[in-house]
Amino acid sequence: MFGNTPRRTVVLTPFLEQRLESAVGRAVLNHTVTQVAAMNRNLLGMALAGCSDGLDSWCPAGDPVKVTTDLFAPFVHPGSERLHAVHTDTFHSISNTSPSPQAHDNVLRQTSNNVSLDYVFQWPIFPRDTAGLFAADNILVADQEDKDDAHRDVDRASRLKVQHIDEDEIYGLVQNFLQHVHVKNPVLDEKTLLGYARSVAELGPQWDAKTCLVLVTAALGAIAKPFTPTLETTESLSTLQRKALDEPLFRRADAYYQSAQRRFGLLDRSLTACHCYLVSGIFLLYSLRPLEAWQSFFNASSIYTVYLRGRIASQGLEHYDHGSQDAFRCRLEQRLYWSCIKSETEIGSEITLPRSSLASIDYPYMFPSPPPPEDNDEMSTANLGEVYPRMPASTSTISPGSHDGADQASLHEQSWFYYLSEIAMLRISSRINHTFYAGDHTTWLGMDIPAMVDAARDLECQLEQWRESLPQVISCFDVPPELETITELQLTTWTRYSSLKAKLYRPFLYRLAHLPDQGFLSQAQGILQPLAEKAVLECLDPLRAVGMGHRHAGAWYRCRESAARALSLLCGLRIGLVKTMGKEEEAVSAVELCLAQLRCWEEESSDLKLAREVIESLYSQWLNGVWSAY
Repeated sequence: MFGNTPRRTVVLTPFLEQRLESAVGRAVLNHTVTQVAAMNRNLLGMALAGCSDGLDSWCPAGDPVKVTTDLFAPFVHPGSERLHAVHTDTFHSISNTSPSPQAHDNVLRQTSNNVSLDYVFQWPIFPRDTAGLFAADNILVADQEDKDDAHRDVDRASRLKVQHIDEDEIYGLVQNFLQHVHVKNPVLDEKTLLGYARSVAELGPQWDAKTCLVLVTAALGAIAKPFTPTLETTESLSTLQRKALDEPLFRRADAYYQSAQRRFGLLDRSLTACHCYLVSGIFLLYSLRPLEAWQSFFNASSIYTVYLRGRIASQGLEHYDHGSQDAFRCRLEQRLYWSCIKSETEIGSEITLPRSSLASIDYPYMFPSPPPPEDNDEMSTANLGEVYPRMPASTSTISPGSHDGADQASLHEQSWFYYLSEIAMLRISSRINHTFYAGDHTTWLGMDIPAMVDAARDLECQLEQWRESLPQVISCFDVPPELETITELQLTTWTRYSSLKAKLYRPFLYRLAHLPDQGFLSQAQGILQPLAEKAVLECLDPLRAVGMGHRHAGAWYRCRESAARALSLLCGLRIGLVKTMGKEEEAVSAVELCLAQLRCWEEESSDLKLAREVIESLYSQWLNGVWSAY
């Protein structure tokens, strides 16, 4: 379409870059060919006009960012409305003879751990003699204590003592991984992985990276279960002890994971090696071992940084050339980059530890490229067993019905909608961090209140634009669906959105609670209270109770988020805001549900147990009217 258009450099401010990126991201999710083409034409016109058509007035002063008209070149497959029909050259080429247009926000290079649960416990409204027990970096202290715990070592050794891998079930376990884990983070090529798994099943485990990857994915396949949309209650969670319930699964999974670990020392700096460490981190999050997960994500990102810099050094600018013959490898590289960035950013927001230098690379792709059309067509025209020859049915952990070709193609498409929406949400999350969490909570008291509100409204608008762009297959916002129809991707998308809104409104609850005159006699109350009330309401949504007992890679994060919600509600109860809203009974029930959730998981992560004990003490003080003054 723009084949004869001369390549022109357009200077954009960071704000306009954000606007263009948001528009392109929405078009990706809208999955309509005509809309994409029209949007690209409009954006191209505005860019070439030097933003004179309205958007220029939106651009505050700032360092210019260079992009080129390649950003807007459509790459569509006429006649198809599926996801692969609309991925554009945005995914492939945002370069201007130099691979450094800074396609993603600079704020992605910063990880703010000021959003961590640790800092919510430090709010002055909570009595120091109680809340102070949950000290910053307590998870690091607990890790040191665990190393000195001989009982813990004996327990782990006994769990692995007589466990052996079963080569006959490996292929089925990898299929289970693809069905229930990989769908939320499609960083691997499914066909390639199943080929590796078949080789391991037929020839036995080898001492190479391919076998290592198969064993790690098999470990995840051994513990991953289908999602059941259960609306949990305090009573149901009180009888659900996840560690004891899943112990047989972990005995089986640990055998595969320990076998994979013996091969980590033999890994090089290849894509497969990076995949091994990344998937290992996911397994460790499933096991609620966040520090070990951080180490795996750090290793994956560090090795990948060396890999990328080596590729650039050896191949120069051609490494980012859209015309490269190795399109398959380019797509894998894009997925790995964004999955590493996302994993490091998320774990770094809760644990005060360094991150790799991967984010310092000026990577030229705003989103990873979805697989080509033929990949999805292949799955939609045949059963998975025909596309990927299976091992005997007796070795599979997945029911035959789950391999229906149409279902697989639909799941594949939903997976990519979810994956792209997560990356778009990562940018909004980073902007919230950059705006409100560059310093700790004490900095909120020095912020100009009207400016805080204006910034929150703008970020709120971005969140709503993101929500409105979601395809229905990963959205459960507009019409509350029947509980049994909610899918895991829909729930996870909603949970992410709700968590970001809670993070966005939390500073206003803090500011209201810590005004010099307790907040309710202050002139600032009228400005702060509406947003502080939103912070409370985000903690009361009943959809948060769905799937609290489901094991997944985000279970630890979700528990920490629940603890932060309980503290926010206790803060609102303490200052009388919740009572003013007429939500006291709901808030009490929500706090008790959060405590039940923490109790359900606390045997697997000591920080969750400590959080539960401290919150329980604060809650008891509020109930008994003995909360000390602050």
